[in-house]
Amino acid sequence: MEISKASIGSRLKFIRNLKKMTQQDLAARSHNGLNYTLIGKIERGEVMPSVTTLVKIARVMEVKVSYFFGEDAVDRKILDFGQDKRRTKLV
Repeated sequence: MEISKASIGSRLKFIRNLKKMTQQDLAARSHNGLNYTLIGKIERGEVMPSVTTLVKIARVMEVKVSYFFGEDAVDRKILDFGQDKRRTKLV
């Protein structure tokens, strides 16, 4: 299986949008470990992130690092919070 910069970037963008986070939010939650411009470059497939960077992103996004390599899907549970109010929670 070949891993491309584009596939890692698209998976990052997907999970970030699913969690309703901006690139700036992700950078801030990494405790100065990431810059939002780097996150944008990763999402656009312009750079291949280091393992260290992927670990930081995975911690903030609450996914396994292997998620970025397509080895496991994001598990979603739909939780009912009252009348017709449903939220997606990543597990």
